[in-house]
Amino acid sequence: MPRKRIFFYLACIILVGILLRTPSLLVNFANIDENEYALAGQIINQGGGPYKDFLIYQPPAIYYLYALVFKLVPATELVTEMWWVHIVFLLIVAATCLAIYLVGKEVYKEPTRGLFAALFYAIFSTTFLPQDMLAANIELLMVLPMTLCALFFLKEQFFIAGLFLGLSILTKYQGGILLPALALYLFWKNKNVTPAKAGVQPLTVLDSGFRRNDKGLFKGTLLPFFSLLLGAAWVGAGWVYYLYHNGALPDAIRCFLYIMDYAKGPPGTDIPYITLKFLLRTAMLAGAGFGLWYFAFRAMRQSLRHPSFLFTLWVLFGFAAVIAGGRMYFHYYIILYPALSLLAGDWAGHFFERLKGMPFEKGAWRLTLFVVMIFIPVTGFTAYATYKPFRPKHKDYWIYVVDYIQDRTGPADSIFVWGYCPQIYTVADRRPATRFTTADYLTGRSPKTAGLEYDPRTANPPSVWKKLRRDFITPQEVIDYDTSENIFPGAWNLLMEDFQKNPPELIVDTSPSNYRMYGRYPMHEFPDLQEYVKKNYVFEASIRGMDIYRRKSK
Repeated sequence: MPRKRIFFYLACIILVGILLRTPSLLVNFANIDENEYALAGQIINQGGGPYKDFLIYQPPAIYYLYALVFKLVPATELVTEMWWVHIVFLLIVAATCLAIYLVGKEVYKEPTRGLFAALFYAIFSTTFLPQDMLAANIELLMVLPMTLCALFFLKEQFFIAGLFLGLSILTKYQGGILLPALALYLFWKNKNVTPAKAGVQPLTVLDSGFRRNDKGLFKGTLLPFFSLLLGAAWVGAGWVYYLYHNGALPDAIRCFLYIMDYAKGPPGTDIPYITLKFLLRTAMLAGAGFGLWYFAFRAMRQSLRHPSFLFTLWVLFGFAAVIAGGRMYFHYYIILYPALSLLAGDWAGHFFERLKGMPFEKGAWRLTLFVVMIFIPVTGFTAYATYKPFRPKHKDYWIYVVDYIQDRTGPADSIFVWGYCPQIYTVADRRPATRFTTADYLTGRSPKTAGLEYDPRTANPPSVWKKLRRDFITPQEVIDYDTSENIFPGAWNLLMEDFQKNPPELIVDTSPSNYRMYGRYPMHEFPDLQEYVKKNYVFEASIRGMDIYRRKSK
């Protein structure tokens, strides 16, 4: 295929990906996680750092990306800054499409399959709930260095591949699933693949050009793997040194150990529930992107005798990353999409080659079915994503609290929000008075519950089917149970230390409104906080069920 035509097709694919994601520009926050990323970015730009000045579950890359965007864009309001964040993520998706094309071209030795793979990612990475697929979230950022890692790995530039692997892990720990996939691929390539014989036609187009790695176990498997590890370790060591240099290493270690509790998942995640939840959620994603998933699994069946087996391993280990912790939020599945797209792109190339030799009627029918499988989910979810921002909002009462804070405090004043509502900080543009950007660390709500809203110690726990149903609803009642065992170690002493250094001008108690299920954590059940508020603050107002306290004048 002529180079100019390839450039034209790539430009069209990137344009399609950008257009399908433009609904993300219609909202300030597409996903609740964006609030925490934005808040962390603001704190970084004010001189703070992760773990020491704000606690986080995830690795730091996305927080620094948000901070960089906020620093560079000529904006004075968070609404405008978030618009630019979404623009940057449109570009990240475009870069991922380009990287997928390069990987496909490298593996299949034919640009058409790479173009199909890039097109599948551009389209099907949008076809599900917009808050999961269109948000400027950590998974969309993570898969770019993962794809670049696969590219340089296939080019046998293993140290550079390791650098990108390390970067993907610094974006989200689950990016590390690529390491065992690459290790198994090296072993498989070195031991289990028979070479193509001269003069013998391959079984399928998939097999063309593949040869055994005959370098031996050390040169063919161990040496590349150690080079890969060295590159990843280099990135990790750089980040550890940065933390040590800034005096944040002990805080980072403490946060990492706490994250291990989050990884365990909430109580009640028994095997039948986890299995059914995984099957249901995977079926929903596969239904929303049927063309991608169907084509990818067709290609998987033939990948065992081809370098595309790496993508099959990526998908299999990616499923393990999705399941870990039992939460299986839909945006977790994005980790699979580059590999699925590369497999589906291969099958699509093979499909169109077969069309050339078919009678017109049969070929036209298959081509029509192919287009319909893509067109229906794209139009449906794009229309929904465009319509959704204009629906009436019934739960965003916090915005009235933001207006109150902005009217009655100055930019230099700090505040403290009791509950899980970090967007009050970000939208009001007021810095937290403490490192605890949400009260989850002080109550143990997450990782203790994280969506499974019932007391696991009840005499009659919900059935598997009720648990599945609870995954899709927000209970109206206050569900009270003890989560104190999951409180961040030493959290209450740290909170009081923060308040002594930087007492908040206002304290917002969201628990009376039961926002994000915080009705079960009223402030009066936490003696340290209750005593501090009673001694130093006066009740000032109640706005839509959220109580506001002002610091007493000295």
